[in-house]
Amino acid sequence: MPPAIVDQLRQETNETKTSYKSKKFYINTVANKGDYTFVSVITDEGWQKLSIVRGTMWVVIILLIVAAILMSYTFMRNYSQRINKIVTTIRQVEKGNLAARVPESQDEDELAQIALNINTMLDELNNYIEKFYLLTMKQQQAELKALQAQINPHFLFNTLEAIRMVAVLEGSKTSSKMIVHLAKLFRYSLESKDIVPFYTEIEYVKQYLTLMQFKHPDKLKIQFHIPDELEHTPVQKLILQPIIENYFVHGFKKDRTDNELIIYAVNRGEKIDICIEDNGKGMSEEELANIVHHINCEEGDEMKSIGLRNIHQRLKVKYGEQYGLSLESTKNTGTKVTLSIPVQGIAYV
Repeated sequence: MPPAIVDQLRQETNETKTSYKSKKFYINTVANKGDYTFVSVITDEGWQKLSIVRGTMWVVIILLIVAAILMSYTFMRNYSQRINKIVTTIRQVEKGNLAARVPESQDEDELAQIALNINTMLDELNNYIEKFYLLTMKQQQAELKALQAQINPHFLFNTLEAIRMVAVLEGSKTSSKMIVHLAKLFRYSLESKDIVPFYTEIEYVKQYLTLMQFKHPDKLKIQFHIPDELEHTPVQKLILQPIIENYFVHGFKKDRTDNELIIYAVNRGEKIDICIEDNGKGMSEEELANIVHHINCEEGDEMKSIGLRNIHQRLKVKYGEQYGLSLESTKNTGTKVTLSIPVQGIAYV
């Protein structure tokens, strides 16, 4: 900057423009400090460059502000739409549409977590309703079958009593005893209780086995090993007799006198295993696999192993999938049937 420009300025100046040798200069008084005045001077060319820089900066600032506003608007609009989707789903559920779900989002934020929790809750609710519905349907079907099955037993019970009286009058003591045991079996089957103490179920089994011993004298040895602490355990009625009947139909060796049937119970801590073990005909691996497959099917041939499948399904419905009936068998060696039930916290009263 030429020093002569400063000489022509007054000490206190408000001038912004000046000329020197036909050139224009822009002047700005920065500050007065005692005897000194600080002045900034820029040429016209420099001023124009500075104006361009300033203009560019303002354009950039405005563009950034607009971009920030657009980004905020887009974010808030997306956020609002996601909230509306959640609210819409909740209203659909309120109207009874349990199949409604909040659309999945690629974002990982609070709304995504809320949507995930709502969907998970609806899935669990549907599973619970489905299980409850199936359980109710199975119970209704079982009650219907029980009512239908009671018609014949009532008639047979009264008829057996009449036959027993005739047998007594005619002096047939064995027939009379057999009828007494059979009548007790019918009486037990007619009781409306679904849950009974374990010892009651054992007494019912003993009545049935006594009849079988009358039918097959001196051909069957029976052992019971039931711990005293398990005698009052609540069990479902009629879960043992069908298994034992199945043994006499398929496993009992009529031409031998060493047939043996062992019925015992073991407390395993969280569950109780009730076992029925015989030394009968047994099954091959293929036969065993077919039976196991059948009893695990919800639907199947009603005339094939209906007793085993019915017991297995009853236990699963009552106590859960981890309980039920299991089979072990070896051809010409014997079969072992195990019923698993949970340990009850309160003894049956």
